[in-house]
Amino acid sequence: MSWVLISTSSPTVSVAVFDQDRLLASRSEEAPMRASGTALRLLAEVLEEAGVSKETVGLWAADLGPGSFTGVKVGVTLAKTLAFAFGTRAAGFASFDLIDTGSAGVPSRKGMYLVRDGEGIDELPEDHARVVAANTSRPSAENGAE
Repeated sequence: MSWVLISTSSPTVSVAVFDQDRLLASRSEEAPMRASGTALRLLAEVLEEAGVSKETVGLWAADLGPGSFTGVKVGVTLAKTLAFAFGTRAAGFASFDLIDTGSAGVPSRKGMYLVRDGEGIDELPEDHARVVAANTSRPSAENGAE
């Protein structure tokens, strides 16, 4: 079964197409304030590259954040609308889990990052988030901020 993941919770919009657990195609693009149009364009590109039609996608998934409130709404609305339109399922994933199931970080607001480590979630300035990333063997704020 093919499935699509749409991530719009940060200034970078990402769309990926999978067959079971194998990545078929993906695209990412910086698109602050243009998430919906960019996501739709990237979706068309990755479906074409993967040779998958919208009608055969069995699951539409979205990034549920944390992240930009409006950005999260864009991705969730697209996934739910496409699932409804094609009579398939919709699902969501936490931003942190899309990066790594352990330590991870995502941009929150100018110069700040939400960082999850073994002790919980904190909002940290960029320089502190990089220290957390350097002190773990898993991807963290430094990788999640790209």
